[in-house]
Amino acid sequence: MRRLELLRDKFSTIHNGIAVFVTNDEYYTKSAKDSGVSPFDMNEGDHGTDKSWNKDLSCAETYPKFEVEKCYSIEWRKVELDSEQFYYCILVV
Repeated sequence: MRRLELLRDKFSTIHNGIAVFVTNDEYYTKSAKDSGVSPFDMNEGDHGTDKSWNKDLSCAETYPKFEVEKCYSIEWRKVELDSEQFYYCILVV
């Protein structure tokens, strides 16, 4: 989301954008609260602006924390295509 926010802010003619997430793995729709990466999970519901890694993870040294401009709320939807279950959500930036 942050990269889309930055792209939108760079051009005065862009006012909004959308992000579409699609997966066939139901795991992405569930919470990862105890995994150390919960600020980045894609579970259903509201998500805060702070995006920082658990300090005990090695990636915390490599990747700096950042914030998104607003809280985003994810609502997953299901669709079946050719007998395969897919999940998608659309977020407006």
